Amino acid sequence: IVVVPCLPCPAVSLAAATGHVREFHFVEKARTWAEARRHCREAFTDLATLRHHGDIRKLLGAAASSSSSSSSSAWIGLHRGPQAWRWADGKPCGFVNWRRGLFCARVDSQGAWEDRPCFMGENFMCSTDSSQGSRTYTLIEQSKTWAAARDHCRQQHTDLVTISSPRENQAVRKFLAVLSLVRGPVWIGLYHGTESWQWVSGERASYANWKTRVFCATAGPDGYWTDVVCDELHYFMCYTDVRDLVLVKRRLSWEEALDFCRSRHTDLTSVLTEKEQAAVARGARAARSAHVWLGLRQSRIFGFWFWVNQEPMGYQNWGARGEPQLGRRSSPCGAMSAVDHTWTDRPCEERLSFICYRGTA
Repeated sequence: IVVVPCLPCPAVSLAAATGHVREFHFVEKARTWAEARRHCREAFTDLATLRHHGDIRKLLGAAASSSSSSSSSAWIGLHRGPQAWRWADGKPCGFVNWRRGLFCARVDSQGAWEDRPCFMGENFMCSTDSSQGSRTYTLIEQSKTWAAARDHCRQQHTDLVTISSPRENQAVRKFLAVLSLVRGPVWIGLYHGTESWQWVSGERASYANWKTRVFCATAGPDGYWTDVVCDELHYFMCYTDVRDLVLVKRRLSWEEALDFCRSRHTDLTSVLTEKEQAAVARGARAARSAHVWLGLRQSRIFGFWFWVNQEPMGYQNWGARGEPQLGRRSSPCGAMSAVDHTWTDRPCEERLSFICYRGTA
């Protein structure tokens, strides 16, 4: 929420064309990735989806309010199946901020694959293809980065080993099993680009045999991402997309507040859901009055309450005495308590801080 302390006071909108902004919430509960996603979907919108560096700055700002966030990594909504990285909502991953650039694959003596940072040193397997179509394998017991291993294989053999079927994976497993003195997995010719796994030949990997089939991402206190096994326990970051709200601290009557919002922004705000109520409540903390005006009005003929921007009156959050009824002692202007955040009627001439919104509803 943007705070406008005085008049005149130009404001710069942080919202997209939809009129909504993204808020992040740091949850200090150690959960698996799946458990964290379930919590976020119940309490907010989803696990954090990050679209650009601006989102990362906002995420770090939300985490900074926690005493434990300075040294903790937290789940974000990014996970990877056998092929590509995707967000929790199913959208492909365009923007990335990995702590390391590329992931590369290695295979162990059981034929199971693992991904590793490409700059790590590993032994590796080269393949040599003959003109008759046969293939032979060579184990190179020299610790090299994936790129250095690839270059070595291309100079001395054909390339790093490619595996395109269960039969070929079984052949590699048998080859490594014979060499019982080999310790640890070895590089193969598989790496992950920005979107999917592919072989050194440039072909997309259609067959895979991952030891852990799903990986998930955490964001560290510096904003960079790391892939880890999804069953680990971490704190997590949720997000909500909320209306672009503007708190105006200056105290005006309800009619003056309405004119101000309509001339400088879009309208006095309505509150349509519990999540929007929470966002408005957070915005009201800096108000200079015990209540803040909303775009809430009562018909003086029929007695029903309505939003002045003509949105439907579904969600409601009236105080203990319930919805104010039409009568001599009632007032037709609606406000929210800045203390307990319930709605009530207030004299329309009372001068209160108020909350506008910008963009479409």
